[in-house]
Amino acid sequence: MKTFFVFLTIISIINQLNLVNGASGRSDYAAYTALLKSFTSKVKSVDKSTDWKTKLQPFFALPMKEINMLKKSLIYTQQVEEIITQKNKPRVQKMCQNFKSKTQISILSDLISTNAEYLNNDQEVISTLYREIYKRITIEPKASVIDGFVAAFSAFDEKKSISSAHLSKIKNELDNMDEFLIDIKEKLIQQSQLIMDTKLMKQIKKFEKNLNSFKLMNPTDGPLGIIDELVNIQGTIKNSLQSIESLLIEYDMQRIRWAELLMDAKLCEAGQETSIVAKLGNWLRSLSFKGII
Repeated sequence: MKTFFVFLTIISIINQLNLVNGASGRSDYAAYTALLKSFTSKVKSVDKSTDWKTKLQPFFALPMKEINMLKKSLIYTQQVEEIITQKNKPRVQKMCQNFKSKTQISILSDLISTNAEYLNNDQEVISTLYREIYKRITIEPKASVIDGFVAAFSAFDEKKSISSAHLSKIKNELDNMDEFLIDIKEKLIQQSQLIMDTKLMKQIKKFEKNLNSFKLMNPTDGPLGIIDELVNIQGTIKNSLQSIESLLIEYDMQRIRWAELLMDAKLCEAGQETSIVAKLGNWLRSLSFKGII
């Protein structure tokens, strides 16, 4: 598993490097990577003692601890999706064929048409969230996707240095930036842990074990009761993924404000970050996705 995470990390780095083609005359470069590089080269003229690249990097790219935790919960989610929607479907269909009693077929029909419908509906939502979250944590936005960024960065990049007053303004905001980042990381970890704590895989194994021994007289002890539990657990996973996506959207909006702070420029009026992030979300959705595993 560790080897697999290393592989994912390498792929993520390659994806970001492929986007960084330089800012001069182009708009397909990785926005925040270019900004940090330009800022750290200019800040040296007024502050040679601080490693500003290390200090600012976490504000524009989530630390690997949080990314790996999110990836782990997404991998878990995908495994669940494959088992529910692919592995067990033919087994349920086969079990249906073996039942001759109308009462048995009626009970099993309710199982499939009601509980299984909830599972499938939630799974569609989960699949969409899973893909969008993975893209958000592994792909850095291009400058052209962030309204106003290209023009603002071009003007900033032409400067040879930043002023002491500008640096003081940034320093005064660092505590607030730290507070936000700590809070968002804690919430992301908390929601990821909720997914891992659902014991959904354990319930699925229990479902598989009982699948071929459906108890007509006591259906709550068989697949019907287990699927009902799967519905509840999968609902928890869906809610956690929705919370994670909302947190990442909030983080994206904050990165826009932090970019404005570093460049001492306005990309948009207050409150318009939402439309910029929505455009970013549309761009991410347009990118191809082949899955993590």
